[in-house]
Amino acid sequence: MTMFSCDCRLIENHDANAIYRFYPDRLHAAEATGIVRISAEIWDYVLLEPSNGEKLGAVSTDAGCMFRLIPIIRGKLQESGVWPETAEYLS
Repeated sequence: MTMFSCDCRLIENHDANAIYRFYPDRLHAAEATGIVRISAEIWDYVLLEPSNGEKLGAVSTDAGCMFRLIPIIRGKLQESGVWPETAEYLS
C-alpha cells in the first residue's frame, strides 16, 4: 500500500466560497501545488490552477486530493461556522 499526504491552506473566502492552495501529495511530490475554489452551497470545487502533481511523481491526483479534503473542510466549517485555515489528510 502506498502512502500519501495531501493538504490545503486557505487563501481567501467569500461567504459560500473559499479559495485554497492545495498540495496533492506532500510525500512523493512536495513541490506540486495548485489552487482550487470550493463552494459550500453544493460542496463541489473548480480547479483554478491544476497542480500537475502526477508529472512530478504524486500518487494522488488533484481530484483524489479534493475528494479527501472536502469532507474534512465541510466538517470543520459546519462545526465552527468559519472556513478552516488548513485541512490535512494522510493515507
